[in-house]
Amino acid sequence: MAAGGNVQAIRLVLDREWPAQNRHEIAGGGGEAINLRWENEIQQASEQLREILGGR
Repeated sequence: MAAGGNVQAIRLVLDREWPAQNRHEIAGGGGEAINLRWENEIQQASEQLREILGGR
């Protein structure tokens, strides 16, 4: 079906052959992964959004 041009079948084949990456890493100078933590910023943004929306 993919060879016939079916877009869903093409996506299925591509996803199985080259799965999407679920995470992103930033490497340091030595090639080691740098772990970033964003929980505090996400919590602050969530609180600000609640205030803007009036506590909904």
